Amino acid sequence: MIGGLIQPQSGRVDCNVQTALVFQNPDHQLLLPSCGSDLLLNLPPTLAPSLKRKRIAHLLEQVGLAGMAGRQIHTLSGGQKQRLAIAGALASEAKLMLLDEPTALLDPSSQSSVLATVQQLCHRSLNPLTALWITHRLDELDHADGAALMKDGAIGPWKKGLALGRTLKALA
Repeated sequence: MIGGLIQPQSGRVDCNVQTALVFQNPDHQLLLPSCGSDLLLNLPPTLAPSLKRKRIAHLLEQVGLAGMAGRQIHTLSGGQKQRLAIAGALASEAKLMLLDEPTALLDPSSQSSVLATVQQLCHRSLNPLTALWITHRLDELDHADGAALMKDGAIGPWKKGLALGRTLKALA
């Protein structure tokens, strides 16, 4: 609903910022053969080619994939693909990134890498991003600035601070 894909059955959701989605499975959103060509899909078509190349290099650098513009997507690990999907969301100049279980299909090392990337993007000094992600992995909440517990279709208590995952585990 926040991203505008579906309408609420009652009430309304107002979101006045550009949003971007990052799906659980990056293979469902990476469409072109190379990292650089895939990022082109989200860049403004009127951007000059030299600026597109610079923007792609900068996007890849932000997600830890510097120098991989020509790399074939099928050669990337799952974590690298998910970080490329995040770069695609950044290319759209979204201010709010909606992530649907972004670490669900990843090994522990890749999970950490993706979470660190999201955290770094949210805490950068220039143009910090807001990330809203859905997870069943409560240990991920230790990487969040805040969380809401959803139970039986309703949003429960809001908690903020360290050891957030442990706090919500006790509530669940």
